[in-house]
Amino acid sequence: MTPGERAESSRRITENRYRRALSRVMGDIRRAVRGLTDPDAIVRAVEHYADSKAFDDLVNLSVERMITAQKVAMRSTWREAAAASTQGRKIYELMRKELLGTMTGARMNAIVTQNSSLIKTVPSDVARRLSIFAKEMALKGERPEATAKRMQAVLPHLTNVQITRIARTETAKAQSALLEARCAEIGVTMYQWYTCKDGSVRQSHQLMQGVYCLWSDPPDPEALAGEKSSGHPYHPGGIYNCRCIALPVVAVQDIHFPARVYKGGKIHSVGNIQALKKLIPDIGTTI
Repeated sequence: MTPGERAESSRRITENRYRRALSRVMGDIRRAVRGLTDPDAIVRAVEHYADSKAFDDLVNLSVERMITAQKVAMRSTWREAAAASTQGRKIYELMRKELLGTMTGARMNAIVTQNSSLIKTVPSDVARRLSIFAKEMALKGERPEATAKRMQAVLPHLTNVQITRIARTETAKAQSALLEARCAEIGVTMYQWYTCKDGSVRQSHQLMQGVYCLWSDPPDPEALAGEKSSGHPYHPGGIYNCRCIALPVVAVQDIHFPARVYKGGKIHSVGNIQALKKLIPDIGTTI
């Protein structure tokens, strides 16, 4: 199993747990509208739940648990880096001192806030969709009781689609953001892009397999592959449905030459350390 496959397995477990937690939260919406026979009452009930403290508390708890699970799972990523590094002893010493077990408060809070804000849009968006649906059915002359019944039937689909997308995308983003913050804490400036190496890997990410990148200079894989740009550069896990990971490069001596290195919008072929230092003068040597 490759490092990418191991990380993907761990991330998928966290994603599924996160999705189930969010499903339980959204289940409260369905319970709030159960038995209602008026379309407007259903919309108001969903809006009321979206504004409730109970909803806020459940969302925040779900997000915090997901972040905690990601932090625990990330230790395996650092073990992968240590096992492959000439500086493995130094990494293990950092881990022993728990310098890799901490997280900058600002970054963690930012991830929690971002995820919480995104999840909290779900009930409001559902209420908006249900309101539009009710108006369309009214124009068609459908009885309110029949419309209410149809609204309750479609409600699980509306919430499940959104939370599945959120769980899949945001766990990957959180994984990448946490790793980037960890690297910044100990001065690791470079990573190697790893894919799962299966048939589901998008073509643009196949191009990135094994490429060395700087945290300060994220690539745009789609543009590099000659496809339509995603609109912004990103690190592994930084776009929807991405299962790729970043494996920290803790010492330039760990880079296997010839190497493919991303810098300034291009993937460069680099033959040795000297050429790498010419391409990236401030690369340094080790952690």
